[in-house]
Amino acid sequence: MADDPEIVSDVLFAVANVLSIARTTYLMPAFEVLGTLQISLVRMIGDIARFIVLFTLVCIIIPSVILL
Repeated sequence: MADDPEIVSDVLFAVANVLSIARTTYLMPAFEVLGTLQISLVRMIGDIARFIVLFTLVCIIIPSVILL
């Protein structure tokens, strides 16, 4: 399954997208307008991370409570 060319190409495409976005955020502070965008982006990523943690906890806890 790990040798499936379609999965490998999807993974490589995803990594390329992440690296492309990382390169863009690396260049943002050089521009006055985009510097504030980077600050907003970092704060938004923090909020999304907190949401994912809470969502994961809820998805784990609710089935556990139902099974008890």
